[in-house]
Amino acid sequence: VLEQRARRGRFTKGIDTDHAAFQADVFVPEGGDARLDGGARQAFRQHAGFVRRILAVEHIGAGHGDHAHRDAFGGQRIGGFHGQLDFGAGGDEDSLGAVARDYYAALRVLPIPGSQSAIQALPHLRPRGTAAVLHPSYGEYLPAWEKAGHATIPFAAGELDLVCAEADTVVICNPNNPDGHRFATEELLGAARKLSQRGGWLVVDEAFADAEPRGQSLASLAGSPGLEGLVVLRSIGKFFGLAGLRVGFAIADDKILDLLAEAIGPWAVSHPARHVATAALMDREWQINQRQRLEQAGTLLDRLLASRGLPGSRGTLLFRTVTTARATEIHETLARQGILVRHFPALGALRFGLPPTEPAWLRLELALRNLAGSGNHP
Repeated sequence: VLEQRARRGRFTKGIDTDHAAFQADVFVPEGGDARLDGGARQAFRQHAGFVRRILAVEHIGAGHGDHAHRDAFGGQRIGGFHGQLDFGAGGDEDSLGAVARDYYAALRVLPIPGSQSAIQALPHLRPRGTAAVLHPSYGEYLPAWEKAGHATIPFAAGELDLVCAEADTVVICNPNNPDGHRFATEELLGAARKLSQRGGWLVVDEAFADAEPRGQSLASLAGSPGLEGLVVLRSIGKFFGLAGLRVGFAIADDKILDLLAEAIGPWAVSHPARHVATAALMDREWQINQRQRLEQAGTLLDRLLASRGLPGSRGTLLFRTVTTARATEIHETLARQGILVRHFPALGALRFGLPPTEPAWLRLELALRNLAGSGNHP
């Protein structure tokens, strides 16, 4: 921010680093070299050590290749970035936008601070109407549309075609959480075309799609002719295990993304988060290995659950869901042993995540064995 303002020949006062505020004046005439003066440099040293540990800004240059931003440990250039850094949600001075477009094979991608931000913002970008929300599914969709003043219609997976004729907006998760239901691509495209023809939206949250075959994603088609109302949300929190980073992506028509970018505001995704997200999306070898690990772990979990009286598990490669009449009892018994599974009382269902380590697998196996041995067999 200092660099951008200094290059425009403006004073910058009262810079707040969130953790420690400090005063610094920077003035550089038009065409001058945008460097911090001594007072500002001293302020950085005294009050912004945490910034320096992330970026180690030893020089804020005017945008030349030899003025590199270096990290605090190895002295390496962060992400290979040179010159001006753009921290904005819509800016693409770094390579995150291009890398995301390549990863999702999308026409245009908007980096956002987690897909949850779009889930909450999108309902305010349309006139009040009727939103049909898949049920059961992620619990934040329906209240977001209700709070924005829309009438809502919960619908089952088999009713998609019906609600497309009644609602202005249809919201689904594909594959769905918690039951793992998968909509056929042609079914979703048909729904998107119907809604787009009358100015409606089909919002598809693909938070769990990274572990699925690429052909099942609609990301590459969102915003294309005839599908102007198709909005796809993606996240790096699930497959990549980076939920705390708060980075997601909205993929849609230019008009929708422009409205969303304005609603979310500037500087929505921090530079460190953009850097990590870029590295994650570019690491294709890790992604291949991760899918293989998930496939193996999912198969193992299916077998373990079935062997302990919980057959018929379903879901995605990231979780398995089972239905049982004793879901409440099993949930409480496992919790007392320090094993937390997600309980869906209305469905009589339990959702199991993948144990992260060999000891964790053994703990789960022992707990399920003791559950059966104690007479609490599902």
